[in-house]
Amino acid sequence: MRHERTGFSDFDMGEALTADGVRLNFLRCGAGAPLVLIHSVHANLRDWTTCALLPLLAQDHEVIAFDRPGAGLSVAI
Repeated sequence: MRHERTGFSDFDMGEALTADGVRLNFLRCGAGAPLVLIHSVHANLRDWTTCALLPLLAQDHEVIAFDRPGAGLSVAI
């Protein structure tokens, strides 16, 4: 399993996890109870980084958002 940082504009927390050759891109920010954000079918992780919701949620939670397989920087499986 390999782990690397990818970087996003306002949130420099883009990371990638590769397991069995499958790359999953994600970000983590904030502290507190974990909260996972899952984007819709025609979206990707970048949508969370460009809206006002992410910084608000990160004030009280550890927010974890990811590109679903085949979306954004995650590879299709």
